[in-house]
Formats: sequence, structure tokens, C-alpha cells
Amino acid sequence: MRSCPQGDPTEADRLRSLLDAHRPRVRSAGYPDWAKAEVAEWARPLHAAGRGWGGLASAVGVSRNTLQAWCAESAKSEHPTESRGPWLPVQVVDAIEEPTNSRGVILTMPSGVCIENVDAELLLRILRELA
Repeated sequence: MRSCPQGDPTEADRLRSLLDAHRPRVRSAGYPDWAKAEVAEWARPLHAAGRGWGGLASAVGVSRNTLQAWCAESAKSEHPTESRGPWLPVQVVDAIEEPTNSRGVILTMPSGVCIENVDAELLLRILRELA
């Protein structure tokens, strides 16, 4: 059994065997996504605890760059909104619906708060405060 100075040697050996069994015949084909995710799931917490990428990578038989890429890919798939930045998707519509009341504008906040009967001056003050 190969000794593993980084993390659980049994799990590292199991993952090394898994990768050996699924090694692509053509280099550009790559490993299966599920195998990369499994290795990343093992490596990410160990790296977060202070283990080096080089030791973790050699324990499972891949390069340091490969392991880092798999871990980054895994993190993006677990937290897809973080990789998009602070923006949220919007839906663009053909026409703006006019308010049906005659009392003024209805201001609805993203949080769900709704303020009715907003005149232009109050609306501008609110928008300036939120900016």
C-alpha cells in the first residue's frame, strides 16, 4: 500500500485506483465528471485544512494543476450563483403595465415590500437613498 502523507491513505489509494481504472485512452477525452467530482470532494476539505495541492495530487496520481482545476470546477457547480457575480437574471417584457389605480405609483421592492400612492418627489428620494 502506498503511503499518503496528506490525508487518509486508504481513501487516497481508493481514489488513485478509481482514476487508474477510468484513465482515458485518449488524453483529450479526460476522466469522467463523476470521478473528478469524487476526487475534488476528497481534496477540497483537506486543502482547506492546510494540506498542500502537490501532496494531495501525488496521493491520487494526478498533477497539481489538474487537481486544482477539478476542485475549482466542483466548487462552481456547488455554488453556481457565486460564479456569476452579484447579478441576478431578469426577464424582459414587451410592454410596461401601467398602474390601475389613479392614486399614484406603486413601488414594489425586491424584498416584497410594497408602497402605494408614491408621488414623484418621494419616489426620487427613495431611489436616491437606495443607490
